[in-house]
Amino acid sequence: MIHAYSLYDRWLVTDITGYLKTIEWSGDLSQCARKIEGTLAYSIFDKNQPHVQIGPGTLIWLVDDEIGEFFRGIVFDRELNSSEEVTFTAYDYLIYFLKSKGTYNFQNMLPEDIAEKVCSDAGVETGNIENTGVKVSFLSQNEAFYNIIMKAYTKVSKASNGKLQYFPRIVGEKLEIIEKGKVVPNFELRPDLNMNSCDYSDNIEDMINRVKIYDDKNNYLGVVEDAEHITEFGVLQDTYTVEEGKNPNAEANLMLKGAETETTVEAIGNMNCITGFGVRTKIFYMDVLSDAVWYIDSDNHTFDVETGKHTMELVLHSSNLMDLQEEE
Repeated sequence: MIHAYSLYDRWLVTDITGYLKTIEWSGDLSQCARKIEGTLAYSIFDKNQPHVQIGPGTLIWLVDDEIGEFFRGIVFDRELNSSEEVTFTAYDYLIYFLKSKGTYNFQNMLPEDIAEKVCSDAGVETGNIENTGVKVSFLSQNEAFYNIIMKAYTKVSKASNGKLQYFPRIVGEKLEIIEKGKVVPNFELRPDLNMNSCDYSDNIEDMINRVKIYDDKNNYLGVVEDAEHITEFGVLQDTYTVEEGKNPNAEANLMLKGAETETTVEAIGNMNCITGFGVRTKIFYMDVLSDAVWYIDSDNHTFDVETGKHTMELVLHSSNLMDLQEEE
């Protein structure tokens, strides 16, 4: 069972659980901040019915009986309609990293130190910040705090040839940078246990399996390719021109793209199944899902407050990829 609370006008604390009809809690790899969308009963004509005061700037937090608080954020928009409902959207504190901008010249700094600096300027505390041990340098001019931090960790990911992937999140009021793709423990998606439906698709529309490398005078320098994909699908080629200060082979390797695969699953809700983590699938009727780890790139959890029913829709991808932020 979940409970919802609000802090209105910086002084009025209200348990709004009894007024809520439904609430959706969601995240997306490209969305940055997690958000909630709530629907409240709000009587227009019956003056004896109490009203809940919620508006832009209201602090909202959600608490689960088992895991405790799992969301804390600020209302950014509200709408009252003639159906006697108030709908509102609140974002966690990562929204401030998307809305606020800065200019920096980082020279030979660790990404974790860059994250600490940006958090200090944003007035947000830090929690678990993944240590990289890799120093980076770049200039950011009037860029969102989120992009600045992810640009630093993108450089680390590229230095590892994509083996390391990172993901920012807010826990309470603190920013964390974690390794993306850690598998949710003690959980499997199974049609005979917790799944309602599953849709799978794949395509090679954007596949690149060969990249030829040239210098700035169009002299051929080399090639990187996926021989297995060339044999199976034919040559799908792109080119890369060497850029100063960048490893051409590493950059060309990052341009290689395999088949796009996506799975959308509707299932009984699990609070740990959120964007940035991986889940094990045991879906017997699809070979690629029969016993594999897939990565959550989008999640939407729906709570029916009256019944306590919790369902979720997960968008899964077979590749563990972070939200890369490149230098312009």
